[in-house]
Amino acid sequence: MEGRIVDFTHLKNLNDFKLLQLGWIYDINFAPTFQCIRERAYLEMIRDALPKSEEVEEVFSMVQSYAVRNCNRCNPQVSQSS
Repeated sequence: MEGRIVDFTHLKNLNDFKLLQLGWIYDINFAPTFQCIRERAYLEMIRDALPKSEEVEEVFSMVQSYAVRNCNRCNPQVSQSS
């Protein structure tokens, strides 16, 4: 939620690791990589493997918005609905 990579020492279970994977988005530096992540729906796959909850949706929304913003650096005509 702080927009940075999670410390591995905080992981307690598989779902924590899945959330950690979502956080890896903050370590990506190239707009084409963001575009591939969006096209292949990697973030959605991880979200769908997590329990349904408001907290998970909040985290997903944050990382998805971050990915969209950074993808748009490369391709400004890409919209958030893509």
